[in-house]
Amino acid sequence: FYLPQLVFCISEVFLTLASCSVHAAVGEAAKTMSMLGKADTAAGQEDFHNILGASEFASDFTRIIRNTAGFEQLILFLKKTLPLKEQATLLGRRLREGKESLPAERREALEAERAAALGELRAVFHGELPAESRLEVMRFLTAINEEVIKAKAMFLAYSDPFEKYRALLFEYAHTLGHGVEAFMNGLYRRAEAQGIDFSEAFRLHGQCVGMAVLWAGEMSLDMGHLQKEGYMAHQSLVYLFNRFGGFDFMPLRRLCDELDVSCEEFCEGVLRVVRRDNKRGYCRCAPGSSVDQLVRERPGCLVRSSDPSAELRYLVEVSEDAQRRVLERAFTGEFDKVLVCSDASGGRPLSASQLALVSRADFEAKQAGGSLPPSSAAAEALDLLIGSLYDSEAGSIEPSIGAAGLAVTGDLTPPPVAPRDSTVDATRPKPSGSSFCSNFSKPLPASGEAPLFHQSPDSVLADPSVPYFQVQGTLDIAGVLAKTPLPKGASEFSSLHIVAASSNAYVAARAEAVVRSAEALGKKTCSYAWPELQTEDVDGEYAAFFRITSDMIINGADRASLLVFVGADGSESEMAVAAILGMLPFRGVQVAFLTPSPAYVDPLGRLSTRSGLFEYLAEQPERMGRSSLAAIFGPSPDRVFQRRLAAWRPLKPAAAAEEKPAPFKIGALELPMVTFEGRYDAGVRRLAQLLRDHYGEALFPVVAVGETGDALGYGRDILAALEEVGCAGFYFAHASGESFKRPDAYGKPELLAALSVAKKAGRRAVVLAVGGGVNGNAMGMIAALTGADFVEVPTTLMHYNDATTSAKKAFSLVVNGEILSKNILG
Repeated sequence: FYLPQLVFCISEVFLTLASCSVHAAVGEAAKTMSMLGKADTAAGQEDFHNILGASEFASDFTRIIRNTAGFEQLILFLKKTLPLKEQATLLGRRLREGKESLPAERREALEAERAAALGELRAVFHGELPAESRLEVMRFLTAINEEVIKAKAMFLAYSDPFEKYRALLFEYAHTLGHGVEAFMNGLYRRAEAQGIDFSEAFRLHGQCVGMAVLWAGEMSLDMGHLQKEGYMAHQSLVYLFNRFGGFDFMPLRRLCDELDVSCEEFCEGVLRVVRRDNKRGYCRCAPGSSVDQLVRERPGCLVRSSDPSAELRYLVEVSEDAQRRVLERAFTGEFDKVLVCSDASGGRPLSASQLALVSRADFEAKQAGGSLPPSSAAAEALDLLIGSLYDSEAGSIEPSIGAAGLAVTGDLTPPPVAPRDSTVDATRPKPSGSSFCSNFSKPLPASGEAPLFHQSPDSVLADPSVPYFQVQGTLDIAGVLAKTPLPKGASEFSSLHIVAASSNAYVAARAEAVVRSAEALGKKTCSYAWPELQTEDVDGEYAAFFRITSDMIINGADRASLLVFVGADGSESEMAVAAILGMLPFRGVQVAFLTPSPAYVDPLGRLSTRSGLFEYLAEQPERMGRSSLAAIFGPSPDRVFQRRLAAWRPLKPAAAAEEKPAPFKIGALELPMVTFEGRYDAGVRRLAQLLRDHYGEALFPVVAVGETGDALGYGRDILAALEEVGCAGFYFAHASGESFKRPDAYGKPELLAALSVAKKAGRRAVVLAVGGGVNGNAMGMIAALTGADFVEVPTTLMHYNDATTSAKKAFSLVVNGEILSKNILG
């Protein structure tokens, strides 16, 4: 977990978005609409009455629905100006390929040509697009950004800043979404190797989530949790935005056919990723089942688990058979539909009964025949439908729409409806243990007592503390298990992972003794060894961090596992290694540190590895008071280490005419998020001056940018502006895409060396992530590992409203180019 000092978005960069990127943002927004609904209504407040301080950011997601016209205008603009973007991108690639060989005059000429192409593209928006169309685009961008940001803040501001419990609602539709995304990334690599064009089939993360929202709705319908009106409302949140086919599956199917990938191979490939999902361990699952989420009754209501030990009652057990069935249906193109409003003419008021889901072929026929009402009509009718569901009594919604009015393909007769507090598996034995999420089932407070929804505390983050327990004589692993704090909601540690600080005989023998004693208790146990490295070997340290934690995940670790670090000397550098290892798997696992040294080492001070580059400082507010070390065991008397969380002093710009702040908090800490709404060049200069004024001459900027941002010059422009104000730094261009969201793609020797040199020279390293969400997540990991400050400069909607509104930073587990599990290392 690592907070940025500033999120600075220059709005004109959205004019070079890819249409798939806009669909991805809508897919994520549809997920949030599905799980959150209209939180600012009376029914929404009842749904989330136990979410602390939610009223400060409670939102109405139907606002996005009402701006569908702006979505369509943006897609049409991007299609129209695509040749100009491609021209600018091509020129940028020539500059990159010839960076060592091109004469200065030729470089300047190419840069001028690129600037001219981008200037012409922006002129189309400001000069050629009708004023009403420009306004609709801006309304859509404002609505989707503001509503997603507010939705995240509802949970992260006070209730769950670490996204490990209640905020896991935002993982809705991510189980199968991550699975299909990872599997398809493997197919893209195969297609590229065979020279097959896969551009039509390419789907970004948010598009996969959007498809998975539809699949979750289908599973919920099949299990009786959704009825016709609720089902229609839920599915329509995606289908309303599918006029351009951004959530169709058949392009993926055609790529599967070209690569001879059967339906069986596709389903098994997706489920193989699901079995390593990063929510593993949050509730108990029988063999052949996984952790997932389902919706009931209407958007904003999710099915609750019967497991009283589940940390989040809305994470439930779902059988692989149910998941496989919906994937098989998707493979046939059954869910490639569009929401339309039939008979929107005649002047009569629109009603929900006019909504219809039509197949892709029928939609295109209506479109060609000119008989298709505008999407705004479908949006208005959908708004009415959702409103009627919220106006009805939750749990006893009276049908107000005739079946004939809902033109949905297939039999919609649901099985018997489960009661409001339904469970997925009421017959499974309920395990003993804590019931962290019992609060979700508590009734509303008595009259006169304010629910948590309306309470906004000044602070919610705890000061970091770590207990030290004395060990006399032979180490008793049972005592370690008993005294090390469990993760919330867990009744026991699921497995033990023993890391020896060294391969020397003494440490190896101690580690082996721990392994034997754990196995004697019947615990699943795996062992690892930190390698012998030279003091300055930053590359070796970096590689070892991710080799060990990747092996842990492959060996079956989950978020309820315990990492036991067997120290050789109990030094600060060993503690740093243990702390960093503990923060990586599953957004952090508990760490028990075993030290042979009689001297105390403060685990809450600045812990640095031997190279001096990698560090962990628990009192750093960017880490929100989180210490990876859960307990220390050694020969000295018991004590507790405690520190106050340092004051949070981010880079908060003074109010300026062209800058629009987006109110956002995480852990009650205000995170500055600013959109610069003026021209691009002015925004770049403004960012550079803000950084120079805040950090002074010691600033060492590391500007990291992906392939598209590099080709369009976004990263170079920012570094050049920083150089103009006297802050020379380091430029890091990296590969883009989910398949490259892995440690080796970002922890390049040249980057680590530049950070190491700057750190030793006393410079203030600031990592600027310029690009999309993958760039933000991955470079945030580099900043967190090295203790550098972090600034995010989003160039996509997903980076701005999704990736930045989270303290979590992560890599995926990628082996031989195959994504085995998304966002699981960090």
